[in-house]
Amino acid sequence: MPHPRSHRRHAAIRGAALLAVLTATGCSAFDHTSLGNVTFTTPLAAVVTIQNPLIEGCHSFGPEGARSVVNHTQADFILYQDPNCQQPPGTQTFYLATTTSDIYVPSQAPWRSFAAVGRG
Repeated sequence: MPHPRSHRRHAAIRGAALLAVLTATGCSAFDHTSLGNVTFTTPLAAVVTIQNPLIEGCHSFGPEGARSVVNHTQADFILYQDPNCQQPPGTQTFYLATTTSDIYVPSQAPWRSFAAVGRG
């Protein structure tokens, strides 16, 4: 008959293996999102929060755009004055690092879109 310690050791090994599989699976679910939120203020002073924005693609700040943006995610973003994450001549971009913000500047046009740095 196997020793009781042997059963506990095998159960611990199985548990550790299961935890490793779940951790790997859980992490892969977040590969395409930036955990956290991006909060922005519209020109009409509405405050909007986007939870866990995708790393891929272009994100809109809506029809009014954004005057101020706070990045509470694990990714860096580029802010665009163009609604399609482009930089046509005469428009500006802004590098918004993780856990930083861009404050309101009265003479600046609103940000219209944003995208993760190095997006695919």
